[in-house]
Amino acid sequence: MSLFRMEASSMSQYTEEVLPYAVRLRLWGGPQGPPNARQMAILRATLDVIPLEHLCLLRLIEARRAGQAPAHGGGHDPAGGVIRLSAESFGKPYNQTLNQTLLHEMGHIVDAGLGGGHYVCTQQIQQMRAQGDADAAALLNTLHRGATPGAIERTADAYLAFVMLRIARAPFVHGAQPGAYVGSEAERRFRVLLETRAGAGLRRRLGLTDDFAATIRDLAHRP
Repeated sequence: MSLFRMEASSMSQYTEEVLPYAVRLRLWGGPQGPPNARQMAILRATLDVIPLEHLCLLRLIEARRAGQAPAHGGGHDPAGGVIRLSAESFGKPYNQTLNQTLLHEMGHIVDAGLGGGHYVCTQQIQQMRAQGDADAAALLNTLHRGATPGAIERTADAYLAFVMLRIARAPFVHGAQPGAYVGSEAERRFRVLLETRAGAGLRRRLGLTDDFAATIRDLAHRP
């Protein structure tokens, strides 16, 4: 059950409530939203599939109104544990089961939060590629649908895909490169992600062993 706490800012520009796991939600759109009641339910369901130790890094979700930045998709504060969701993102087809925009931005929060504001998981993947790891190279070379370039976007996409496919057991198609997270292509990228600092929380969320090889075998044979 959610613990609700509504309050108006001193400028009456937004309202806030407390979501599960003590995550604050700042609503800039007023009673008409976004998000509407259904979209709010999707936000709560999305939080439920994120590892608890990763949720500890998330302080605030801002649901922005039309005309506020970001105009599309989402954004984040790498040091402050803040995710911003654009008004238009709530209506996207891929956000109607779980909020994939939130999960992508959560990938950034985990990447940065585990590194004290530095994108430590991405740095680890880059180091793996430099040491000749072909799977790390494949992850970093995966196409990205959003407008923001860079290696951190590939890490966030991998986090999104893992949570959707392996934790939530929900359908997921990578928007820019559909084959990247299917079958063996998914497993090679997940193997890399699980070897970063984010991996411990993901494995524990699934009750998996710390043995990387056993983890990959378990993932590959789950229905």
